[in-house]
Amino acid sequence: MTAAIRLLSRDTVDPDRCDNNTRNRSLRELHLARALYRVGDYDGFGARILSAYATDLRGISARHAQAILSSGKDVPLQRAKAG
Repeated sequence: MTAAIRLLSRDTVDPDRCDNNTRNRSLRELHLARALYRVGDYDGFGARILSAYATDLRGISARHAQAILSSGKDVPLQRAKAG
């Protein structure tokens, strides 16, 4: 897994301004990187993706990635309350 990281959000330009496919793929990639980072992050792959997103031009993606990286890997999972 030493290949260069290619973020979907930066490498794809779609001429249709109403198309959400690029945004959806980027969100999926960001969420998968977060999950990988939180469960042990084999070979630092999740951290590298999150670090790349931390400088993303879209502020919401950048802030989310920065918050995950600053919170650390040992964040306990929240269980849904049975009610």
